[in-house]
Amino acid sequence: MEAIHLRDYDFEAARARVHARVDRARGLVFENGQPAGFLTGKIRECYGRYMTGDLMVPIYRLQSELVRALEVLPVEMGGSVQAVPGGYAALPSNLHPELPLVRALMIARGHPTHGPFADVRFLRAEQPDSVPGSDIAPLLERMYTAAPVAWDEAALQRTIIDGAKSVFGDLGIYPTSDPDDIWLGTFPHAHLYPLATAFILEAAGALEPGFTRQDALAGEWWLLQPTSPRIDFYALARRLDLFCMGVMPAAHVDVPGRMVMMCYADQGMNEQRRIAEIEDSKWVMGWKKVIWGRRQGPLADPTFDVIELTAADDGSAYRHSSELPPWP
Repeated sequence: MEAIHLRDYDFEAARARVHARVDRARGLVFENGQPAGFLTGKIRECYGRYMTGDLMVPIYRLQSELVRALEVLPVEMGGSVQAVPGGYAALPSNLHPELPLVRALMIARGHPTHGPFADVRFLRAEQPDSVPGSDIAPLLERMYTAAPVAWDEAALQRTIIDGAKSVFGDLGIYPTSDPDDIWLGTFPHAHLYPLATAFILEAAGALEPGFTRQDALAGEWWLLQPTSPRIDFYALARRLDLFCMGVMPAAHVDVPGRMVMMCYADQGMNEQRRIAEIEDSKWVMGWKKVIWGRRQGPLADPTFDVIELTAADDGSAYRHSSELPPWP
């Protein structure tokens, strides 16, 4: 296939390709023909909670990727990084409204679910001690207050791609490459990655103002009962090429004390092999695959949420499968 320059990249064709990778009915995002858990998580984890307890509203996920790009890209490539004593640092002083990625942040700020900028940490991973990290929320909010921008999904996407083309226009790429697959691990990739996320969220309807937790959780789930509630069920899921998001809440299992893992498919095994592995595993005592619509099954309950267990949870709230009736 003959390469083209990024300046000639077909935006609408790229958008259509990424949209085709999102199966809205199953709630899955595909890559190379297989479900990609890390991409599906962009949808499923919407309205989950950060460690701070704050809701993971979809527009904030996009905001975090735009900020990350600004933290990584050097000034001459549309970012904020420049040389300082001891290395390179992301400097808030390099942010201004004319930067495409900052303009994209201003458009995101106009989204109905996006409140005033708050606690937006700006800290490059390799930041030298001479330049400590900072909260750029006040700066961003001043920019927005000075020139408010209406929410416009298409304008946000165009702003990202046009900014990338203005800096990396001479870059050689394949015309069928998706934005998240262009020069992986490089500055162009850092600039374009938020665009792929914007396309995925758009295809899932996640940036529509009425998108809810039930929408985020709708789709295909693999429900597994671990033999013991004290095993590392996250590791168990990984061995089956599943991503475990957590467990079913007590109100939605048939008997008290039953643990049911909620998982979605990841790359690796095909479905037939996964089923064979599950049925052969001594660590799984019952399973089923379901597809829930927004108002089907437990999602008919507007309070339904996934229970995320941490290392501090010892499993004492759950019972061994041998003490419970067979399931499902």
